[in-house]
Amino acid sequence: MAKQKVKTALGGLLKDLDKVAPTATAMAENDLGQEKRSRDLIGVLGGKTESEVIREVETKRCRLWERHNRLYDLLTLEDCQDLVDSIRAEGQIEPVVARKLRDDPEYDFEIIAGARRLWACVYLQRPIRLTIKDMDDRRAFLFSDASNRYSDISDYERAIEYRDALERYFGGNQSEFAASVGRSIATISRYKALWELDSAIIAAYPDPRTVTAKTAAKLRAAMANDDRKTEAMLAKAKELNSKKGEGIPTEASAVTQLLIAATAQPVKRDLEKRTYKDAAGRQVIMEAQKATNGAVVIRIPKGQKASREELSKAFNSALDDLFTVKTVDSKEK
Repeated sequence: MAKQKVKTALGGLLKDLDKVAPTATAMAENDLGQEKRSRDLIGVLGGKTESEVIREVETKRCRLWERHNRLYDLLTLEDCQDLVDSIRAEGQIEPVVARKLRDDPEYDFEIIAGARRLWACVYLQRPIRLTIKDMDDRRAFLFSDASNRYSDISDYERAIEYRDALERYFGGNQSEFAASVGRSIATISRYKALWELDSAIIAAYPDPRTVTAKTAAKLRAAMANDDRKTEAMLAKAKELNSKKGEGIPTEASAVTQLLIAATAQPVKRDLEKRTYKDAAGRQVIMEAQKATNGAVVIRIPKGQKASREELSKAFNSALDDLFTVKTVDSKEK
């Protein structure tokens, strides 16, 4: 039964790649949950193979596809330790998948799938083994998504990849997109909730890869489409981001709790304030501030040497800027 589920879901991908209408019913995410990826499928998804011979090239002649689904710059030895140990002991068993580049003086190949293997080979200062595939960007996306379906790609990395692919290759058609990648509409919606989070909220976390679809659901529930709560969470996110390295929590769960807690607190707003200078523009002769209850407070600094005319002009400007006078229609008199 499990094999049949995988076969059904992956069949939708094959149809899409053969330019046949995708299956009408998208597979639920848990249909694929624990199944291992099919090597035979990956071979078909990769498109026409230039050669069955696996090449070995210097890593400096390779670059990652710009729409790859890894945040490569965030990879560390801890993320790639298993591959480093394996390649050091047994060599690179599984080649990366790449396509040939043309008219690029710096690179010969573009890696579609295999970012961690590239990182490990660069770390070990050894050549990388690759298989060349001929595919356009849409095929490259579908191939990369399928080949990384059971990897440790984070929810955030996948969400960002899906956001781009949905618009770029499917014109925003969420149903067609879901069917093509073999996921349910509900699953795509969960990723959508993640990619729609404000960048300030993502920046509050020590690592964006720790922000999961479940986290996004909790944060969105806390904001509840309420402007005040959203503003409060954004303010807290910016505060956390500005204080990184100053003893604030570094665990993703703790950051989430702080952001959610902020929505229960009143928002502190800076009072609207204006300053007015003398005719020469050198000295502040008046300050005007609008309080939260709408009152306007006028302050004339001690020691200012403005003329009465200058003060009168500043006062009138303050009224125009901060004080709203309700006009009465003649018919209401």
